[in-house]
Amino acid sequence: MIKVVFFDLDGTLLPMDLGVFIKAYVGSMAKHLAKDGYDFDRLIKAFMAGMTAMLENDGTRTNEAAFWESMDSTYGGSVSSATESFERYYAEEFDKVSATCGYTPEAKETLELLHSMNVPCVLATSPVYPVIATHKRMAWAGVSPSDFIAVTTFEDSRFAKPNPKYFSELASSLGYLPEECLVVGNDTRDDLSAVTVGMKIFFLTNDLINRDNIDISEYPHGDFAALKEYLISIFK
Repeated sequence: MIKVVFFDLDGTLLPMDLGVFIKAYVGSMAKHLAKDGYDFDRLIKAFMAGMTAMLENDGTRTNEAAFWESMDSTYGGSVSSATESFERYYAEEFDKVSATCGYTPEAKETLELLHSMNVPCVLATSPVYPVIATHKRMAWAGVSPSDFIAVTTFEDSRFAKPNPKYFSELASSLGYLPEECLVVGNDTRDDLSAVTVGMKIFFLTNDLINRDNIDISEYPHGDFAALKEYLISIFK
């Protein structure tokens, strides 16, 4: 019996072309820090290495710690000490990246449908962003932290998608069994890993990412209208 719904954010609640978004995000961040004396090209290389370190995190430290350790090592200096620069970037520049994203009112409408049925929702976005960046992306999508019982960020997570441990640890921390969780996502590589730990999945196809050409016909899938119909069939 499904008791909780885990929502992905990028490409699911927040329409986007992930490649375009990442390019704009990393470029604008590096440009901002270059003003404080950091080398643009070295910073981009270090940032991408930090992202990889979080994806490969073995759970011995938070994703935040894995990110900064890799950033410092790859850059060859203490980038992690530039906390004020990063904070200014997210406060002053990051919102400009929203121009690469779309918007659909159906994201909020879907959450409101679940709220009306007293179904708890979790924002299960891969925790490779700090809380400030996560909250801003949520705002771009027209949703807020109050819509969810939990939101994953790099400060409090030790794994990231597509590691199945991300999903199993999240469910356990909230007191749910894997079979009680439904994941709504758009990435067959990142989100399908939830199925390996016993969770159910619905693929939102508006911005589907299917790098491995997986046949998703065996899983519930479709646009927001199909998702709402599916949720009603489960919870009403």
